[in-house]
Amino acid sequence: MNNWFSGYGWNSPYYYGYGPGGNVVYNNGYVYVDDVPIATAADYAASAAAIAEVPTPANPDQPVEWLPLGTFALSESETDKDPSRIVQLAVDKDGIVSGSMVNKTTNQLYAIQGRVDKETQRVAFTIGDAKDVVFETGIYNLTQQQTPVLVHGDGREEVYLLLRLEQPKADGSAAPSAVTAPATANPTIIAPGPAPATTVPGPAPVR
Repeated sequence: MNNWFSGYGWNSPYYYGYGPGGNVVYNNGYVYVDDVPIATAADYAASAAAIAEVPTPANPDQPVEWLPLGTFALSESETDKDPSRIVQLAVDKDGIVSGSMVNKTTNQLYAIQGRVDKETQRVAFTIGDAKDVVFETGIYNLTQQQTPVLVHGDGREEVYLLLRLEQPKADGSAAPSAVTAPATANPTIIAPGPAPATTVPGPAPVR
């Protein structure tokens, strides 16, 4: 990842932990990262939304090189043992995140777009047309087998999980289409329409 983002000046990876026991905590209307107050909850969500905004490319016809980040099942709660939403993510060298989410139940496909923040290593993205719902995690988090994802929408925050799916086997057999989701204590937000609703926070210092 450091080779891919060679000009970003990252000295070490930073992991964002959301939910019980994590290093990103909401308390009395403020967001704390590693026990340091960063912003109000509203400002943190607004900063995540700003990260998720993708600028219009200066040269839209220029070929872009992408680094695949993986294919994940999106688990929304401890009862979501067989997640129906599958997410694929990739990132270019400008930190633009692209991908898609498919709902296996409805066979609907949604585009994903977002960005990586150079200063904080945070990733924020939206799914489909639900631009008021933002998903946030860390770019290092996305190299792990599973990662919590902070989701904001309607003034609320929820924690989902991205669970990495295995690559297809050498014999061409398909990767597993479902995973068993570990228990999470958080409820879910469902956005208007089939895509999950959420909105995400803003930059926390990289340590």
